[in-house]
Amino acid sequence: MRPLKIEEWISTHEKLLSDVSKILLNESILAYKAGAYRAAFIMSWLAFLNIVKERLLLIKSPPSNLNKEEWDGIKKSLQKEDEWDKTVYNLLKKGDNTPFKLPDETKLAIKYWKEVRNACAHGKTDIVSYYHIETFWAFIEDFVDKKMKIVGEVEGFVEEVIIFYEAFGTRSEEFQNFVQNLFSRISQRSIEEFLDSLWNYFNMNFEEYKAKLEFFDILSVFLKLTPERIEVHQKMIDYIITKLEVEEFILYDPDTIIYFEVNIEGILPNLIKKIKERDITINKFKIFLRLLSLPYISESTKKQLSENIASSILSSRTLARLDTILKEKEGKYKHFYILLKKYDFFKHIREVILNKVLTPDAGFGFANSRVGLVLWYLKNFDLDKEIVKHIIDTFPSSYSPHPFDVARGLKTYFQNNPNEWTKFCKIAKQELEVQDEILSSLIVAP
Repeated sequence: MRPLKIEEWISTHEKLLSDVSKILLNESILAYKAGAYRAAFIMSWLAFLNIVKERLLLIKSPPSNLNKEEWDGIKKSLQKEDEWDKTVYNLLKKGDNTPFKLPDETKLAIKYWKEVRNACAHGKTDIVSYYHIETFWAFIEDFVDKKMKIVGEVEGFVEEVIIFYEAFGTRSEEFQNFVQNLFSRISQRSIEEFLDSLWNYFNMNFEEYKAKLEFFDILSVFLKLTPERIEVHQKMIDYIITKLEVEEFILYDPDTIIYFEVNIEGILPNLIKKIKERDITINKFKIFLRLLSLPYISESTKKQLSENIASSILSSRTLARLDTILKEKEGKYKHFYILLKKYDFFKHIREVILNKVLTPDAGFGFANSRVGLVLWYLKNFDLDKEIVKHIIDTFPSSYSPHPFDVARGLKTYFQNNPNEWTKFCKIAKQELEVQDEILSSLIVAP
């Protein structure tokens, strides 16, 4: 038999609901299935009040519309066995001096359900049937997920986040356990306000750039730790897309791109534009690799992107990542190696080196900024006739104009790798018929 909707809801709210609330709801389900609808409703009513009570008890500081004395009195009543249910109901229906911010129609609905509860307990002639129970269950789900708004709750959550963040940092087990617990307490309706308040804290306490990095750091952890809480997770994704520069966020943490793939068509143009701006950092390169693997990006776009990335300045960390991919091309990084080969990435790097760096016509600024790329290529790929010829033509003597940094880098490389210089000379003499005196006069000769 297919589970009841309330059973599915309980299952998806395991961490949000206490053991007491789950026991009460499960008792109501058993009574419902047995046809004892009055008992089922009473147990559901108690579960509803208990869920609300426990949310109130999680708030440490008094809500902004109550003073400490009033709040302490409420919490004291909530902990009394013979008062807590009346206290919760009275707080829900009140207009003033209550921690709740509820629309009037929700208060009327709660009053109605209280009357149904009374009919179940005391009424002899009132009809209470399955539809009362099912409708009330739907009300509980909607109220807990969307309508329960408590003054000061969000501010309290933000205060907790900051305390744990400053004490442990986002990568600690303590912070990650805290986040898991936090999102078992926050309703999806409060997510946007919570994130706004968290951003406002950073924005008021740090310079703009620093504030953005701190906020992105926490937000990326939130995303990675909440995928099973589907609605909360989606609210965060929507928030990032609508309120932040999503491309900047993905560049901050490339691993989060998987959460935006449904929206990739709208994000892609600006994301590619940002990747191509200035140097190719390790984070940009990670995103590039991810984009190559996405099936819904056209082949022509992938080929063009591969060419663009290869012609940009690759950071030392990016080149180190390429080293790792080449070393593990038959192992851990085989998938990435196949993609880079498929889209001619290494071929494009070679073309950049031959046509824009190791050439007499090279723009010196362009060439000198890519000395690391040249040395990386020589370290990972064998010298050949074409590479040797370009080096000879570009650096014939110290009197010819040349990219100084590239020359110095090559000279140092051959000094530190005498076997490579021997190989260079062998290719030059045997395949290009270059004389010894010409080789010894080269600027790059060790």
